[in-house]
Amino acid sequence: MKRYNFSQVTPYTQVGLMKEHSQGEYVKYSDLPQWVSVEERLPERDIEVLVILKGCSTGKIIQRTANIVNADDHNWESDGYEIANCWDVTHWQPLPNPPGGDND
Repeated sequence: MKRYNFSQVTPYTQVGLMKEHSQGEYVKYSDLPQWVSVEERLPERDIEVLVILKGCSTGKIIQRTANIVNADDHNWESDGYEIANCWDVTHWQPLPNPPGGDND
């Protein structure tokens, strides 16, 4: 992986970089999981993913983990409870792998 000395990186080259704290390296945002529109495709059934919820009446945006239980009806649940009809799931992405190693 390419190492960047952030003191030599200009604001123009900072775009698309993110610090990977455990190794002091930087990775491109394009190498990270990306948001997928539910109109494009849905995750596999009963697989927990990170979702974006938009309040139907308020327009408020929140993130939480959820899984789809019925792809035909776009029924989602979070923490074992069905997500209320007043919230629309707009996007999702896979959860990152849990931390690993002897020190975690």
